[in-house]
Parts: sequence; structure tokens; C-alpha cells
Amino acid sequence: MQKARSSVDKESHPLLDFKIDAGGGNLSSGEKALICICRAILRKSKIVILDEATAAIDIETEQLIQKVIEKNFEDCTMLVIAHRLSTIIKSDKILVMGAGQKKEFGPPKQLLKNPKSHFSKLCAKIQQAEDKEAKKDEIAKMKE
Repeated sequence: MQKARSSVDKESHPLLDFKIDAGGGNLSSGEKALICICRAILRKSKIVILDEATAAIDIETEQLIQKVIEKNFEDCTMLVIAHRLSTIIKSDKILVMGAGQKKEFGPPKQLLKNPKSHFSKLCAKIQQAEDKEAKKDEIAKMKE
């Protein structure tokens, strides 16, 4: 009689046997965040709070994680605390705070329409910084 085979071949996925130290001491903060997100997905949580969940993750990986979050938490109430605008831009509503006080609250599209809003100004600053960085890269390539 043949032994039933696992649907996952452990030889081709050696990380399935990876031992995690107590408190996740052998994991980076980004790896810990990923595990927490996965746990919330597996538990089918209806309320999810993410506090800088992708801050310790590179931009490329964050974009992939955002797709997973969108798909798996679409029927959830989410409270997301973030500094990266890409993390919150697709939210239903955004609360902008400064010095511990509420500055504004509303849908991101509505806040962006008002050039005087804190959120709109913040987005403009980030866009300027990204444009500046892109110009630096362009100049560096020209010098090569």
C-alpha cells in the first residue's frame, strides 16, 4: 500500500519546515507583518487593524501585498494606519491627523479635489519628491 502524498512537496518547499523562535525573534519586522496579515486572512477576520503593516517591506512587495489585502479583506472593516499614501489611497475614507488632532476626514477622491486640503498638499509634496528623484536618476544615466 502506498503512502498518501501530501499536496505540498516539502523537498521543493523547504521553508515549510522553518522554525520560528518564540516571539518571532528570528524574523524581520516585515516577515512578522506578513505572518500577521496571513493569520487575519486565514481567520476570515471581519475587523482588521493594520498599523504600518507594510512599512518594513519594499515598495514592490508592498504592491503585491496590497492586491492580496484588497482581495481578501474586501468585505471587512479595516482601520489602516500608514505613512505611505499608496497603502491608503484606495480606502473608502481617510482621516488625516497632525499634532494629535483631526485635520480632515473624507473619501480620498474628494480630499484630492480640494487643492487646499491637507491630504491634497501631502500628495503634491510626495509627487514633487518623486519627480525630483526621477530627474536625479535621469541625470545620473546621462552622465554614464
